[in-house]
Amino acid sequence: MCLPLLTWFAEHNPETLTDATTAFSCKDWLVYQLTGIRGTDCTEATVPFLDRETSEFNPAVFEQADIPTYSDLVPEIRAGSDIVGHLTSDAASETGLPEGTPVVAGMIDVAASAIGAGAVSKGDAAVSLGTSLFTQTIADSPGETDAGIGMMFGIEDRWTSAVGSNAGTPSLEWVCEELVETDSISSLEPIAASAPPGSEGVFYLPYLSTTGERGPFTDPNARAGFVGLDPTHTQEHLIRSVYEGLSLAVRDCLTELPADPERVFLTGGGAQSAFWCELLADCLGIELVVPQNDYPAVKGVVSLLAVALGIVPTLEEGDRQLAGKRDTYAPDPEIAEVYNEIYSVYRHTRQQMESVWQEHAQLRSTIKTD
Repeated sequence: MCLPLLTWFAEHNPETLTDATTAFSCKDWLVYQLTGIRGTDCTEATVPFLDRETSEFNPAVFEQADIPTYSDLVPEIRAGSDIVGHLTSDAASETGLPEGTPVVAGMIDVAASAIGAGAVSKGDAAVSLGTSLFTQTIADSPGETDAGIGMMFGIEDRWTSAVGSNAGTPSLEWVCEELVETDSISSLEPIAASAPPGSEGVFYLPYLSTTGERGPFTDPNARAGFVGLDPTHTQEHLIRSVYEGLSLAVRDCLTELPADPERVFLTGGGAQSAFWCELLADCLGIELVVPQNDYPAVKGVVSLLAVALGIVPTLEEGDRQLAGKRDTYAPDPEIAEVYNEIYSVYRHTRQQMESVWQEHAQLRSTIKTD
């Protein structure tokens, strides 16, 4: 459970905390049900509870949140690959698994997905193309940037810095519903592919969420829009520009993170689109690697368990043995240069839009109807 939630309970429902003995995340509660042992892992604990310099639990954060008496609710913090305990007889009966099966602490889904995708070495990057766009890079220290969320793996000195953007596939769903009248996102691809790279000068700011944007910048007033639209632009241009805008949003996030990756591992529903993968490789100017498995987070935890049991010595070796088939997409140098120029204008435009979004938010508040 994160610190803001504990603070909320302390203010609005203090009896819950008074009666509690442990503050769990969902994952940690499941581990408790399986083993009877309370604990959490480093990725869950890094942001709310750990000192980034020492990697140790820092009770001072509870004093800063004005809830010092609740610091003892935090359970033991372990590495994701630590064996917490073993399956109890009751849990074995409920799950059908053998009693005594080892259970590791695990990780938050974002970090586990990176490992499962193959991003296990320093400098690797992983991107999830889904309802939101999640971008992260792997390092051996907390890094020198405040961008995103820094999480310690607790194994092999690995850290991940992650930025989550609210931009994602809802923009493509909106196109399906409002511009094409189809329920199949894949049907958009041949339409978009018929327009040239750069969409003849129109580009899309993909901030469609009613809550604005959270990464790589935070602005609750940010909104989506087409920029550079003129009468010569067609449906094909607009649809391609949406794919391009989402891809440039990924680049925007990656630019803020403390790494210069040579490859990016791609997961999420969008990674199943060869068209989008090729376009994203061109927008980033980096090779993309797409693992052919549906559950990268599960595979990531399997790698942790393999390390814990001594089946493999390192996460890198675990990845080599569990990798399976992977597709790769290399950028086209000429097209990548086009997107380099577009990205410069894209980033400058979204920075200049901050004051416009603020004015527009005030306007929305005055004309909003029930």
